[in-house]
Amino acid sequence: MYQGKNPKAIQSRKMIAHATIELMHSKRFEKLNIKEICEKALLSRQTFYSLFDSKEEVIEYIIMKTMDGFQKQLNTNTNLHIDDIFFNLASYVIEKKVLLSLLIRNNMNYLLHKVVQRNILLLREVADITPYNSNEDIDDYHLAFFSSSLAELMITYLRRDDKYSPKELGRLFSDIFTGKYLSIKVKKYS
Repeated sequence: MYQGKNPKAIQSRKMIAHATIELMHSKRFEKLNIKEICEKALLSRQTFYSLFDSKEEVIEYIIMKTMDGFQKQLNTNTNLHIDDIFFNLASYVIEKKVLLSLLIRNNMNYLLHKVVQRNILLLREVADITPYNSNEDIDDYHLAFFSSSLAELMITYLRRDDKYSPKELGRLFSDIFTGKYLSIKVKKYS
């Protein structure tokens, strides 16, 4: 994916992203081809491939760009509580509901998982996220559990089309992740 700062290339990336989303409203992503995206964006295939390796990378770029605001909030606030993080995430999910629902309708949950995981890695840079029993050998498991759980919570919210406020959804996320939502008692079997 293009990482430079050329204004024309940045504008072309935005045009490709916009064209892709616009086309996805009327056609399934799997049926879209690069030629259609380029025609809609009024750009050449050469320009497309100088900026992206695939149409999936376009979607990943779109999700990452939409999460920039969420990341900026995390980076600028030095006294974040877990409730603040989940409130910000819930606000993002509600604000981007149409886009995220479009991805889910197109069976692109895996990209949402990937982006959530990347953002958790970034969150580790600005927040002290420490497992009770820190062990480098199992850090990947912590990351997999946390990111997959969070992505699936987002997906469930979007599929159900619930009408939670950001505060209510953030509280639900926080309660689930801090263990307030569920109690597990082992039954004795005879």
